[in-house]
Amino acid sequence: MANELSDTNSTDYSPTRLLPFFNAVKDDLWSYIITSIKGKYNWDIWTVDNTVVNQSEYVIPAAASDTEWNLKISWIGLCYDGDTYSDWTKKFIPAREVNPEWLKEHWNYYINNQSVNDPIYYIADKSIFIAPTFKAIRADCIELKWIKSIVDYTITTAEAGIWLPSYLHIDVVKGVLPFIHRSQWNKKDAQFEEATYNTARDLAAAKFANRNIAPHYMKFEDEVYDDSYTITIN
Repeated sequence: MANELSDTNSTDYSPTRLLPFFNAVKDDLWSYIITSIKGKYNWDIWTVDNTVVNQSEYVIPAAASDTEWNLKISWIGLCYDGDTYSDWTKKFIPAREVNPEWLKEHWNYYINNQSVNDPIYYIADKSIFIAPTFKAIRADCIELKWIKSIVDYTITTAEAGIWLPSYLHIDVVKGVLPFIHRSQWNKKDAQFEEATYNTARDLAAAKFANRNIAPHYMKFEDEVYDDSYTITIN
């Protein structure tokens, strides 16, 4: 479709050549959607293996293009006492995100004095800073719910691996067209197609936001919450 809409052939613009364009547009479109709307699609749960006594900073591991990783943190919970519910799940207390520059006291004050019933956190330098800190080593007592990225496409990616609903596939194609025109030094057509894509991207976010109430924008077929798994955050 990208070849047809840009009046190019599959020899000059083969799937291999177009693939980086599609991945760039996929990342842009998906990031735009999840930052534009309130949604929990494609989220997972990460937990810290073990907390460190009196440590406030926990480094967020770097993302990789061939694995699903976080794009937006939607929730952080802390479990200080190790208590569990009747089903043996931990009692996580939601942490509030704060701006340390707006706090009345220095961050070190909250590290030692913030109530465990009202934990706080902020994100800086690719790390999560929590308060109060843990006074004992706790396993899996920092829990993060993150919206995940979409793994980069390959030449053999099946339709299910696109991980975007079919009504958004055309928008990905629209986003590829400016790349093709730029590679041909066709500035005028590139600018036109980029404006077209930006409009389509706004509409895509609206479609995605209303997929629960609009019958022709149904939920994703596989819109379920994945099983949680554990990673190590140092």
